[in-house]
Amino acid sequence: MPTRGHLRSPSALVHWNKGFASLYFLGLFLLCGMLVLTIITNLENRMKTAVNLEQINRYTAEEAAVIRFLQCEIKNDQLMDGTYQENGVTFSLSVHQNRMDVTIQSPLAEVMQVSVQDGHIYDYDVLRDEVVE
Repeated sequence: MPTRGHLRSPSALVHWNKGFASLYFLGLFLLCGMLVLTIITNLENRMKTAVNLEQINRYTAEEAAVIRFLQCEIKNDQLMDGTYQENGVTFSLSVHQNRMDVTIQSPLAEVMQVSVQDGHIYDYDVLRDEVVE
């Protein structure tokens, strides 16, 4: 009486091994594909972060130039409505009793509302058009 192993033909064993090898390489291919996709997504997010940080640094630099100018003008009691240019930043100033409205025209457009108390700047809010991607 033949055993079970003898009932199979050698060609059936080869087909089973080929199918196993194909599934193995398909799984490996999918794993590599997911790894590459994860790396590309990570690099894309890092690039967006770098672009956003560069934009924030530009805004911060122009806000700092305006604040330094306003502090100097407050200390010298020369604060008046008008259009000014300081360190490459062009802005318009509107003085009220306890606050100032600053409209920055260039290099990046934004509006600042600066709060003043006892001759010192203690807070400011920034209003700008945000573009979310």
